[in-house]
Formats: sequence, structure tokens, C-alpha cells
Amino acid sequence: MSFALDSAAAAWITVPRVTPSAITDARLQLHHAAQIANAPAMSYLPPASDDSHTNFGWNAALGAFVSRLVALPEPLSIAWRVRDLTLLALDVGGCAVATFPLVEKTFAEGHAWARAQCEAAGGDGARYRTTKHYEIPSHVVDAGAEFGADVSALTSLSTHWANAVRMLDAVAGEEPGASDVRLWPHHFDVGLLLTIDAKHSIGVGFTPGDDWYDEPYWYVSPYPAPVGDAPRPPLAGGAHWHEKGWFSAVLTWSAYANAGSQGHAAAAYLRSALAADRALLAG
Repeated sequence: MSFALDSAAAAWITVPRVTPSAITDARLQLHHAAQIANAPAMSYLPPASDDSHTNFGWNAALGAFVSRLVALPEPLSIAWRVRDLTLLALDVGGCAVATFPLVEKTFAEGHAWARAQCEAAGGDGARYRTTKHYEIPSHVVDAGAEFGADVSALTSLSTHWANAVRMLDAVAGEEPGASDVRLWPHHFDVGLLLTIDAKHSIGVGFTPGDDWYDEPYWYVSPYPAPVGDAPRPPLAGGAHWHEKGWFSAVLTWSAYANAGSQGHAAAAYLRSALAADRALLAG
């Protein structure tokens, strides 16, 4: 994994530092924007047992996360572009056929636009639904407030996500048993699963923050988690073991934001965390 991860680290674009509160607000607004982009898949695709019909892939050229293709008479997918809070309707070839900037628009207006795109593609508008079977953190856009996140925070998150997906793709490309790299609209993390065998796996991912850490962070989580007080292997880059509620090797943004090379710091963490998880699972 050295070459691929080193190449991804070398391609890393320095993530701009932004006020933490602005990052929090931006990622909460993006989390809600993703639910609009997810609605067509939730409405028209057969539900998968693991909810994989609801997840997103990253399109580097667009700087956006793209939903699963919805098999309407004219198939389409819905994307949400991070840097400017814009929804995009994409045709089967991935070309944008319509856009909808969410800034100064409401959640309801976003859904009305998405429903109109589905109807234009031949979908039954009566089947379109805005409800979901999971909860996400609340934000004032829930109550009808207009979208409008800090531009510098959106730029920072867009840069961070682009870097993270590149790093995760490097891991997936060289680790046996790796799944595709996807973003999940429930917990809002982008990641992959490394299947070791029928009973063991490692989850690897990046999230812009949550109730556990109000900042972007990485996780590398062994399954099953170790039991007892056995020594934990050391981790690189200022990472630590998170053991409350869930078990994982965690690297927070604040631990590597000031590193001489953010990308190489993240790569060193990933190498050490993967090795540590494998050692724990073997032990």
C-alpha cells in the first residue's frame, strides 16, 4: 500500500483552516442537502438490506457526491456539490442537465426541485417522498430557514473530502477484500470496509464531524472490537484509541492540521492504524 498511499499523500491539497463553528454549521447544512439528493433513490429504488441504495460516490471533476442511478424512463442521479451548496441532476452519462443552488433557498424548495427532476425524467411524482427511516442532527433549515453556509467553510470541507476520498481509494485499491468507497447519508461518513474473513473486518473512513467529535476526523475500526485490557498498539500522527461507545483508532483534524504535510501525516496514521487493527484482530 506504500506507493498508492504515498501518491495520494503527495497529491493532497492543503486544507484551509476555518473557524470551527463555521465548519460545524456548514457540515450540518450539507448533511441536510444530502437528504434532498438522496430522496429520489429512497423513493424509486428497491430498498437494499444494508441501505446501500442510499449512499453516494464522489465525482472529483464535479467536486460533488452523486447518488445511485435511479432507473426512471430517463435514468438520473442527483448530486450535491460541496463548495457552493448546489444540487445537480445528472443524466445516465453523468452530465448535468439541471442545477439548483440551495443558497437562499429552503429545504422544501430543494425537494420541490428534486421532485420536478424526477417527474421530468418520467417518474411518478406521487411516489416521491421526503421522509426517511433514520434521524440526522437538527439544524434551523429543518424549520424552514434558508440555506447559506460560510463559503470558506464549504471550500475547506470540499478540499478535505476530495483529499480523503483520494486516500481511501488508495487503500481500497491495494487492500484485499476492500469495498467501494461510499458516503453514507445516515452518519455522513465516507469510507470502505475491509473484509478479513467471515468473522473479522476493518472499517476505514473519514467524517466532517459528529456528536462525538465536533471537527473532521478519521477512523479505522476493527470488528469485533477487542475485549479486556490488552495493550493497544501505538498509533502515528497524534492519533488515539477511542473506546467509549465504540472502538476505533481516531485521528482528529486538530491533530494534523498544523503538520508540515497534512497528507503524509494522514497516510502515516492510516498505515499505523491498519497495522494496529490487524494485530488486535489476530490477537
